[in-house]
Amino acid sequence: MINQKQKYIVSASRKIFWTQFIVSSIFFGALSWGLFYGLDFLSINMKNINLSEISSEPLKNIVNNLYLIKDFTSFFILPAAGVLIFCFTFISWLIIRAFIKKIILTIPSGKTFVPKDDFDDKSDIELEKRKFLHLLSVLQEEGRFIDFLNENLSDYDDEDIGAAVRSIHKGCKDGISRYLELKPLLEIDEDEPFEVDSGFNPDMIKLTGNVVGNPPFKGVVRHRGWKAENINMPELKKVNDASFLVPAEIEIE
Repeated sequence: MINQKQKYIVSASRKIFWTQFIVSSIFFGALSWGLFYGLDFLSINMKNINLSEISSEPLKNIVNNLYLIKDFTSFFILPAAGVLIFCFTFISWLIIRAFIKKIILTIPSGKTFVPKDDFDDKSDIELEKRKFLHLLSVLQEEGRFIDFLNENLSDYDDEDIGAAVRSIHKGCKDGISRYLELKPLLEIDEDEPFEVDSGFNPDMIKLTGNVVGNPPFKGVVRHRGWKAENINMPELKKVNDASFLVPAEIEIE
């Protein structure tokens, strides 16, 4: 666990260093460029200034030595910018690295620590797809539900379809029962009168028909709704292609 954390700290430190280096280079590079061309602009526009008209001696000295200041600045500006970039990058890197290291090392060792960069992104996407399609694969395995949906029922008599549906119904119900328990949201029969109070949960009750004004509403139950209880989430492994719901079966003779 510690090795894994240290590995991530090293990886994050490199990214932080280069990010800070790029930011520092842009900032101090722009600052140096502005300083150099600002002095150049001043030196050009102050050539024709009459020094006798300036009463302040310090200001007169600055104007008189502006070219010298410009030459001095142009000689030292690049080394100075380089030193500032290095110092700012190194100091900010140390501070941010220490902060991140402290957070990572305080994670309880009982918890699995896996940096996001260590994931296979494609495999993660396929796993999410598989979670979405898993129930469909269960219905197929237990009740051949997909086979039933893709069957052309016009080729069969109603009696044959009825017998097949009974088997499919049992298989699908058993498959779902392995992972969750289904219960109706409303403990009342359909077509019975029902009053919807104010403050009702819209996730639980869907209003249809002539919905005007504010609750309470009086209506008739058209569907009791369903909720899932005792959910037993399956553990799914990562796959290369989640579109394979159920493998084809080949019986070797």
